[in-house]
Amino acid sequence: MSALTNLLNHYRQIAQTPREKGTYFEELMVCYLRHEAKYRELYSAVWMYTDWASMHSDFNVNDTGIDLVAQTRGTGEYHAIQCKFYAPDQKIEKNDIDSFFTASGKTIFTQRIIVTTTTHWTDNAKNALTDQNPPVLLIDQHDLEASQIDWNQYQPQRAPALKPKKQVRDHQKDAIGAVQSRIEYCRAWQVNYGLWHGQNVYGIKNCRINRWRGWSRFIFSAEFEFVIANVDRMDAGKFYWIK
Repeated sequence: MSALTNLLNHYRQIAQTPREKGTYFEELMVCYLRHEAKYRELYSAVWMYTDWASMHSDFNVNDTGIDLVAQTRGTGEYHAIQCKFYAPDQKIEKNDIDSFFTASGKTIFTQRIIVTTTTHWTDNAKNALTDQNPPVLLIDQHDLEASQIDWNQYQPQRAPALKPKKQVRDHQKDAIGAVQSRIEYCRAWQVNYGLWHGQNVYGIKNCRINRWRGWSRFIFSAEFEFVIANVDRMDAGKFYWIK
Protein backbone atom coordinates (compact mmCIF):
# COMPACT_ATOMS: atom_id res chain seq x y z
CA MET A 1 0.00 0.00 0.00
CA SER A 2 1.43 3.39 -1.00
CA ALA A 3 2.25 6.24 1.36
CA LEU A 4 -0.51 8.36 -0.17
CA THR A 5 -3.09 5.58 0.24
CA ASN A 6 -2.07 5.21 3.90
CA LEU A 7 -2.42 8.96 4.40
CA LEU A 8 -5.88 9.05 2.82
CA ASN A 9 -7.01 6.06 4.89
CA HIS A 10 -5.77 7.83 8.00
CA TYR A 11 -7.92 10.85 7.16
CA ARG A 12 -10.93 8.63 6.63
CA GLN A 13 -10.43 7.06 10.05
CA ILE A 14 -9.88 10.21 12.12
CA ALA A 15 -12.49 12.46 10.48
CA GLN A 16 -15.56 12.89 12.66
CA THR A 17 -17.76 14.26 9.86
CA PRO A 18 -17.80 14.22 6.06
CA ARG A 19 -17.02 17.95 6.15
CA GLU A 20 -13.93 17.36 8.27
CA LYS A 21 -12.80 14.58 5.94
CA GLY A 22 -13.28 16.88 2.95
CA THR A 23 -11.27 19.65 4.61
CA TYR A 24 -8.33 17.30 5.19
CA PHE A 25 -8.28 16.43 1.51
CA GLU A 26 -8.70 20.04 0.37
CA GLU A 27 -5.72 21.11 2.50
CA LEU A 28 -3.73 18.26 1.00
CA MET A 29 -4.59 19.47 -2.50
CA VAL A 30 -3.58 23.03 -1.67
CA CYS A 31 -0.19 21.61 -0.74
CA TYR A 32 -0.05 19.57 -3.95
CA LEU A 33 -0.92 22.47 -6.24
CA ARG A 34 1.51 24.82 -4.52
CA HIS A 35 4.47 22.46 -4.57
CA GLU A 36 4.12 19.98 -7.46
CA ALA A 37 6.50 21.32 -10.11
CA LYS A 38 4.13 21.80 -13.07
CA TYR A 39 1.47 23.48 -10.93
CA ARG A 40 3.98 25.50 -8.93
CA GLU A 41 5.10 27.00 -12.24
CA LEU A 42 1.53 27.51 -13.42
CA TYR A 43 0.02 29.09 -10.30
CA SER A 44 1.11 32.12 -8.33
CA ALA A 45 -1.44 31.42 -5.57
CA VAL A 46 -3.84 28.69 -4.42
CA TRP A 47 -6.58 29.39 -1.86
CA MET A 48 -9.30 27.55 -0.02
CA TYR A 49 -12.52 28.81 -1.56
CA THR A 50 -13.72 30.57 1.59
CA ASP A 51 -10.46 32.53 1.80
CA TRP A 52 -10.67 33.52 -1.85
CA ALA A 53 -14.38 34.42 -1.70
CA SER A 54 -13.77 36.68 1.31
CA MET A 55 -11.57 38.82 -0.95
CA HIS A 56 -14.22 39.03 -3.70
CA SER A 57 -17.44 40.76 -2.79
CA ASP A 58 -19.35 39.16 -5.70
CA PHE A 59 -18.94 35.71 -4.12
CA ASN A 60 -20.55 34.26 -1.01
CA VAL A 61 -18.21 32.39 1.33
CA ASN A 62 -21.06 30.02 2.15
CA ASP A 63 -21.58 28.92 -1.45
CA THR A 64 -20.95 25.25 -2.14
CA GLY A 65 -19.53 23.61 -5.23
CA ILE A 66 -16.06 25.15 -5.47
CA ASP A 67 -13.46 23.98 -2.94
CA LEU A 68 -10.28 25.73 -4.09
CA VAL A 69 -9.32 28.59 -6.38
CA ALA A 70 -5.96 29.00 -8.10
CA GLN A 71 -4.58 32.03 -9.92
CA THR A 72 -2.29 31.61 -12.91
CA ARG A 73 1.14 33.15 -12.88
CA GLY A 74 1.52 36.14 -15.17
CA THR A 75 -1.97 36.17 -16.71
CA GLY A 76 -3.89 36.35 -13.41
CA GLU A 77 -6.64 33.98 -14.55
CA TYR A 78 -8.69 32.06 -11.99
CA HIS A 79 -9.21 28.30 -12.04
CA ALA A 80 -12.05 26.73 -10.05
CA ILE A 81 -11.26 23.43 -8.34
CA GLN A 82 -13.45 20.78 -6.77
CA CYS A 83 -12.01 18.00 -4.60
CA LYS A 84 -13.75 14.62 -4.47
CA PHE A 85 -12.47 12.51 -1.57
CA TYR A 86 -14.29 9.29 -2.46
CA ALA A 87 -13.66 5.62 -1.81
CA PRO A 88 -11.54 4.09 -4.60
CA ASP A 89 -14.45 1.97 -5.86
CA GLN A 90 -17.12 4.68 -5.58
CA LYS A 91 -18.63 6.10 -8.75
CA ILE A 92 -18.99 9.82 -9.36
CA GLU A 93 -22.50 10.63 -10.56
CA LYS A 94 -23.63 13.64 -12.54
CA ASN A 95 -25.44 15.22 -9.60
CA ASP A 96 -22.15 15.11 -7.68
CA ILE A 97 -20.66 17.71 -10.01
CA ASP A 98 -23.74 19.79 -10.94
CA SER A 99 -23.23 22.36 -8.17
CA PHE A 100 -19.58 22.73 -9.15
CA PHE A 101 -20.48 23.36 -12.79
CA THR A 102 -23.04 25.96 -11.75
CA ALA A 103 -20.69 27.81 -9.39
CA SER A 104 -17.70 27.68 -11.77
CA GLY A 105 -19.70 28.79 -14.81
CA LYS A 106 -19.14 32.46 -14.02
CA THR A 107 -16.96 34.38 -16.45
CA ILE A 108 -14.21 35.02 -13.91
CA PHE A 109 -13.15 31.36 -14.20
CA THR A 110 -11.26 30.18 -17.28
CA GLN A 111 -10.61 26.55 -16.25
CA ARG A 112 -12.30 23.89 -14.14
CA ILE A 113 -10.35 21.18 -12.31
CA ILE A 114 -11.77 18.14 -10.55
CA VAL A 115 -9.42 16.27 -8.21
CA THR A 116 -10.68 12.83 -7.30
CA THR A 117 -9.53 9.72 -5.45
CA THR A 118 -11.61 7.45 -7.68
CA THR A 119 -11.41 6.75 -11.40
CA HIS A 120 -15.01 5.51 -11.65
CA TRP A 121 -17.64 7.71 -13.31
CA THR A 122 -21.17 7.01 -14.42
CA ASP A 123 -21.79 7.48 -18.12
CA ASN A 124 -23.88 10.61 -17.52
CA ALA A 125 -21.17 12.16 -15.36
CA LYS A 126 -18.45 11.31 -17.87
CA ASN A 127 -20.47 12.75 -20.74
CA ALA A 128 -21.04 15.94 -18.77
CA LEU A 129 -17.28 16.60 -18.75
CA THR A 130 -17.01 17.03 -22.52
CA ASP A 131 -17.43 20.29 -24.44
CA GLN A 132 -17.63 22.37 -21.29
CA ASN A 133 -16.87 26.08 -21.14
CA PRO A 134 -14.71 26.59 -19.17
CA PRO A 135 -13.10 23.21 -19.96
CA VAL A 136 -12.56 20.52 -17.32
CA LEU A 137 -9.23 19.01 -16.30
CA LEU A 138 -9.18 15.81 -14.23
CA ILE A 139 -6.55 14.95 -11.62
CA ASP A 140 -6.95 11.48 -10.12
CA GLN A 141 -5.11 9.46 -7.51
CA HIS A 142 -2.73 8.04 -10.12
CA ASP A 143 -1.54 11.59 -10.80
CA LEU A 144 -1.17 12.25 -7.08
CA GLU A 145 0.80 9.04 -6.62
CA ALA A 146 3.23 10.17 -9.32
CA SER A 147 3.84 13.47 -7.55
CA GLN A 148 7.31 14.68 -6.63
CA ILE A 149 6.01 15.16 -3.10
CA ASP A 150 7.14 12.51 -0.60
CA TRP A 151 3.75 11.64 0.89
CA ASN A 152 5.43 9.44 3.47
CA GLN A 153 6.87 12.55 5.11
CA TYR A 154 3.87 14.84 4.65
CA GLN A 155 2.96 17.04 7.61
CA PRO A 156 -0.02 19.45 7.50
CA GLN A 157 0.80 23.16 7.46
CA ARG A 158 4.43 22.48 6.54
CA ALA A 159 6.30 22.67 3.27
CA PRO A 160 6.44 19.10 1.95
CA ALA A 161 9.58 17.07 1.46
CA LEU A 162 10.24 16.15 -2.15
CA LYS A 163 11.36 12.79 -3.44
CA PRO A 164 15.07 12.71 -4.34
CA LYS A 165 15.76 13.16 -8.02
CA LYS A 166 16.86 10.07 -9.88
CA GLN A 167 20.60 9.94 -10.47
CA VAL A 168 22.17 8.84 -13.73
CA ARG A 169 24.04 5.58 -13.27
CA ASP A 170 27.58 5.03 -14.55
CA HIS A 171 26.57 2.81 -17.47
CA GLN A 172 23.87 5.34 -18.40
CA LYS A 173 26.45 8.13 -18.41
CA ASP A 174 28.52 6.14 -20.89
CA ALA A 175 25.49 5.58 -23.12
CA ILE A 176 24.48 9.26 -22.97
CA GLY A 177 28.02 10.31 -23.84
CA ALA A 178 28.11 7.94 -26.80
CA VAL A 179 24.80 9.25 -28.13
CA GLN A 180 25.87 12.88 -27.72
CA SER A 181 29.15 12.29 -29.56
CA ARG A 182 27.32 10.55 -32.41
CA ILE A 183 24.83 13.38 -32.63
CA GLU A 184 27.60 15.95 -32.89
CA TYR A 185 29.27 13.79 -35.55
CA CYS A 186 26.08 13.60 -37.58
CA ARG A 187 25.35 17.31 -37.27
CA ALA A 188 28.75 18.04 -38.78
CA TRP A 189 28.33 15.50 -41.61
CA GLN A 190 26.36 16.39 -44.68
CA VAL A 191 26.67 14.30 -47.80
CA ASN A 192 24.83 15.03 -50.99
CA TYR A 193 24.72 12.61 -53.87
CA GLY A 194 23.15 13.09 -57.27
CA LEU A 195 21.15 10.02 -58.24
CA TRP A 196 18.88 9.13 -61.11
CA HIS A 197 20.86 11.07 -63.71
CA GLY A 198 21.54 13.93 -61.32
CA GLN A 199 17.94 15.08 -61.21
CA ASN A 200 17.36 14.31 -57.53
CA VAL A 201 19.51 15.11 -54.52
CA TYR A 202 19.45 13.12 -51.30
CA GLY A 203 21.04 14.31 -48.08
CA ILE A 204 22.11 12.90 -44.73
CA LYS A 205 22.07 15.55 -42.06
CA ASN A 206 21.15 16.10 -38.43
CA CYS A 207 20.97 12.41 -37.56
CA ARG A 208 18.20 11.56 -39.93
CA ILE A 209 17.80 10.61 -43.56
CA ASN A 210 15.11 12.76 -45.09
CA ARG A 211 12.51 11.32 -47.36
CA TRP A 212 12.08 12.13 -50.99
CA ARG A 213 10.19 9.99 -53.50
CA GLY A 214 9.55 7.02 -51.25
CA TRP A 215 12.82 7.01 -49.32
CA SER A 216 12.32 5.97 -45.71
CA ARG A 217 13.37 8.34 -42.93
CA PHE A 218 15.58 6.83 -40.25
CA ILE A 219 16.42 8.31 -36.89
CA PHE A 220 20.06 7.91 -35.90
CA SER A 221 20.82 4.98 -33.58
CA ALA A 222 23.67 5.05 -31.05
CA GLU A 223 24.61 1.50 -32.00
CA PHE A 224 24.91 2.04 -35.73
CA GLU A 225 26.14 4.63 -38.12
CA PHE A 226 24.66 4.94 -41.57
CA VAL A 227 27.25 4.54 -44.28
CA ILE A 228 26.51 4.87 -47.95
CA ALA A 229 28.87 2.51 -49.76
CA ASN A 230 29.74 2.07 -53.41
CA VAL A 231 28.28 5.39 -54.40
CA ASP A 232 28.85 4.85 -58.10
CA ARG A 233 26.92 1.57 -58.02
CA MET A 234 24.40 2.48 -55.33
CA ASP A 235 20.80 1.52 -55.97
CA ALA A 236 18.31 4.29 -55.26
CA GLY A 237 16.32 3.75 -52.10
CA LYS A 238 18.76 1.30 -50.48
CA PHE A 239 20.88 1.91 -47.42
CA TYR A 240 24.12 0.18 -46.51
CA TRP A 241 24.85 0.28 -42.84
CA ILE A 242 27.82 -1.00 -40.93
CA LYS A 243 27.87 -1.79 -37.22
